[in-house]
Amino acid sequence: MQINKDIKTLWQYLKKYKKNVYFIILLSLIASGISAVIPYIYGRLVDFASKFSSNVNIILEILGLWLFLTLISNWIGRFVDRKGTVVAVYASNDLLLDLSNYILKLPISFHKDKKMGEILQRIGRASDYFETILNQIIFDSAPGILRTIIGIGILAYVEWRLAIAILIIIIIYILATLLKVKAIIKTQRTLNRSYEKGFGDLYNATYNVQVVKSSIAEKIEEKRNTKNFGIIAEKMKIFMKA
Repeated sequence: MQINKDIKTLWQYLKKYKKNVYFIILLSLIASGISAVIPYIYGRLVDFASKFSSNVNIILEILGLWLFLTLISNWIGRFVDRKGTVVAVYASNDLLLDLSNYILKLPISFHKDKKMGEILQRIGRASDYFETILNQIIFDSAPGILRTIIGIGILAYVEWRLAIAILIIIIIYILATLLKVKAIIKTQRTLNRSYEKGFGDLYNATYNVQVVKSSIAEKIEEKRNTKNFGIIAEKMKIFMKA
């Protein structure tokens, strides 16, 4: 399956930093658990404060606990963001260098037959996407999903009907997202091809500047570049409407 192949690729570049990855995951789990408990504690604080007969010391203790957990959760969250970003940058750089070094080792005939600008743009985009996936999905969205699951569990204990209603809303949101994914991927691929064409021609013209000048083709290349990046802008509009 494609997803298994993608996971293997991710792990291939993450395993070099697996100690940091495991540490980040552990901290993310702790932060997610704390973040999910904080609203419950805050709710209990409001309940106690609304009762005139409540003990002030208990209210202050709950307030102190809420403040302490909030600070700890925020600190862990910022630490995870920094650590996750560093790991994502190193791993994406490894991918970029592996692909670039592989291209360098290919025979001259390959470089003559292919537009290297398009290939380099594709490699750079792959590296950027790889970093984004690690940052936004592995180190950001995954803890958020766990936090949501814990929160729903706590809510189910307090008010199961509200928990079911929220769960239904989440399921509807996921289904709506899945319905749009296919169209988004299709328009994204079209946009990517436009980027490869635009940056490919731009790179090739810049790299072969002596040939361009000897042919007095600066205006031709300028018009081609303007056209290519105009197409990219139009494709971006279509992508944003997907």
